[in-house]
Amino acid sequence: MKHLMTEPLVFTIVETSKQFDLLEAEWNELFDKSHNSSLSLEYNWLREWWRIFGKGKKKLFIITARAGGVLVGVLPLYTKTSRLGLRKMSFIGIEETAHGGVYPEYCDMLCELSWASTLKSKVSAFLNSKDLYLKWNELNLGIISQDSVLSSLKHYCSENGLIDRGCEHTSYIATLADGFEGYLRQLSSNRRQRFRRLIKSFELEGGEFKVAKDRPEARKFLSELIELHQKRWSQAGQIGAFHSVELKEFHGRLLGESLLRNGRVFLSRTSVHGEVQALLYGFIIRNRFEFYQSGINLESKHSKSPGFLAHLLTMRYLANSMSLSEYDFLAGDSEYKKQLSTTSRTLIQQRVSRPGVITRLRRLTDLLKARLNRIIQTRTI
Repeated sequence: MKHLMTEPLVFTIVETSKQFDLLEAEWNELFDKSHNSSLSLEYNWLREWWRIFGKGKKKLFIITARAGGVLVGVLPLYTKTSRLGLRKMSFIGIEETAHGGVYPEYCDMLCELSWASTLKSKVSAFLNSKDLYLKWNELNLGIISQDSVLSSLKHYCSENGLIDRGCEHTSYIATLADGFEGYLRQLSSNRRQRFRRLIKSFELEGGEFKVAKDRPEARKFLSELIELHQKRWSQAGQIGAFHSVELKEFHGRLLGESLLRNGRVFLSRTSVHGEVQALLYGFIIRNRFEFYQSGINLESKHSKSPGFLAHLLTMRYLANSMSLSEYDFLAGDSEYKKQLSTTSRTLIQQRVSRPGVITRLRRLTDLLKARLNRIIQTRTI
């Protein structure tokens, strides 16, 4: 790798699905060596998302960085031009709809640590280069960490007349490096005792905790989770995370053999006397678990706090049976995340605009849509 550092860095653009397919082997090799691997950068996740959602006016725009012909960095983007003429470039996985939007966490330019500094100094200039000037008025890079390769854009904005529309999020984390008992010791005495009583009560009641081990079981767990999840959010007047046929198809595709075989998909279920209490769905990236969604049975007459219990039992399994060191709840300020976590980190929603009439018009349209959605949700609830 050292000799590659002396080679010139060459950026190229992948714009077709066929070219995307040809990147798979190189991408996966880089992912395994990368310091910033995350679900948002996992090849299968991105490829399946593009198969289902990469339609209409969306165009692939994956930026690859090579040195001596070797792939050393990849930034998965797509472009879309709105009816207003706004040219938007977004991270693959971001989907903005009339109901709001999906913004994945830990978006970044996939690379090895040895290349991070070099790419950080180059990628912002490349995104704002003459070659790409006509490609975007707005750049939406999702939610990034503070040490992301893409964090250099914040400084680049102030120096080059761009408008930084970023905002901060908090990701709550449970540290599992010292096992489940080590995790509990980090909590306050009252919280630790409450969580232990919750687990003991579940076990005395004959509760069962199970992890999906194969594709049929994973599909069954996911189906149960989606049903509970959608029921809960529809009762609250919300659309839920699995509201469309496309979203259900996307998550069903992720349960294909490749993701199960490499151990990245994780589904757990807690039940008492055959009645499902809760299901959790997430992904394992090296020694970190990224919690994605849950389905909670709020009508159960058995276990108290089924959501808390499901997370605690999953933490215990991941810490003691799989030796994972981090349970990441991802962005969000839900109270249960705060109570279950032992630490947190700040994430940044990276959004950049060029000044101009179209950008101002789009901003006004977004504000009006957001206000209308709040009114509709208030009336529905």
